Amino acid sequence: MGGVPVGLLNLVAAGDGLVEAGLLVADTWQRQGIATHLLTTELTRRRWAGWTVRATVQPDNLAMQALLQRQRLGPCRLVSADRDQLDYDIVLPALA
Repeated sequence: MGGVPVGLLNLVAAGDGLVEAGLLVADTWQRQGIATHLLTTELTRRRWAGWTVRATVQPDNLAMQALLQRQRLGPCRLVSADRDQLDYDIVLPALA
């Protein structure tokens, strides 16, 4: 804020209609809605309509798991899990 970045959303097209998302928010700015704002602002753009967003989360990152489950961009489901990581997919709605 005030010209200093406090969050970063990185999106990488990983295949036909699949984009991998990486999200980072500075520690002192976490739990203030910045991650939700970054995701919502970018992923509601027409460019991503109909895409599936893949987010890989560490199992102990309960805050990010909760954010993914409560987001309103599209249905979210756990697609794979092991002791080191959880993979979630969010299916963004296609344009009518």
